[in-house]
Amino acid sequence: MQISYFKNTKQPIILFVAPYGFNERMSNYIEFVTARLLAKNAWSVTAIVKSDDAENSVDKAHNITIYRHKNIIFGFFHLIHIFLSRKPKIIYVCTLRNNRIGIIASIMAKLFRRKLLTTEYGLLHDHYLIRNRDNPLLEKLNPDGLVYSLKQVFSKKSRFIINLKNY
Repeated sequence: MQISYFKNTKQPIILFVAPYGFNERMSNYIEFVTARLLAKNAWSVTAIVKSDDAENSVDKAHNITIYRHKNIIFGFFHLIHIFLSRKPKIIYVCTLRNNRIGIIASIMAKLFRRKLLTTEYGLLHDHYLIRNRDNPLLEKLNPDGLVYSLKQVFSKKSRFIINLKNY
């Protein structure tokens, strides 16, 4: 007997929201691996990411529908379309830092009363700490890129918004 936690649907629907990725170059990132595994096990999987080439597109890879947006405005419209047409039951936001569309998706998940899951990447994929995220063990860590306290948000010589996002 199969147990289902999703009422009134034949297959569970999940939306992955990531700041980038869902391409073959980043195929070993945890969100892409998880999405492929769920799609392989009869889940309806949709992903939304920022486009690498500044183009809006909708692709299908590994049975995952991938919406790519060139800026936050188009990303917002993609999100509205996904929420209204696909009606995902679970919203999985992969890393909130520098993921503007992820923050909007989190708010929409709460407004639409959907289940929300968020995760953060490990230190070896933090672009403030590592210069080469594809192969992070090649170089030393960059501790100057980190902001440790709220006082440093205002005192560092670089831009305030970058410091605030990194806090």
